[in-house]
Amino acid sequence: MAPVWYVDSRGESTMAKSERQKLKLLILRDYLRSHTDEQHPVSMQQILAALEGEGIRAERKSVYDDLDTLRDYGMETARSQGQRQKRRLLCAGA
Repeated sequence: MAPVWYVDSRGESTMAKSERQKLKLLILRDYLRSHTDEQHPVSMQQILAALEGEGIRAERKSVYDDLDTLRDYGMETARSQGQRQKRRLLCAGA
């Protein structure tokens, strides 16, 4: 089945929401791999903004579920300590 494209309110061609949502887990994995390490954690707000930039609207709970799925698959993540917790990728095992 070919992806469904539409023109959004800004006049940009965009893949239908359901098609982009299917890519959310992979986009999240790629974002963590390329934007985080032990010295550079990211906040949930940064993760949500990155997904939004890819045309994917997500709730915090669904992203936490996705992070659990990535951990189950072998990707090791950790939370940094502090007033505002940030997520970082420790080892790209997946």
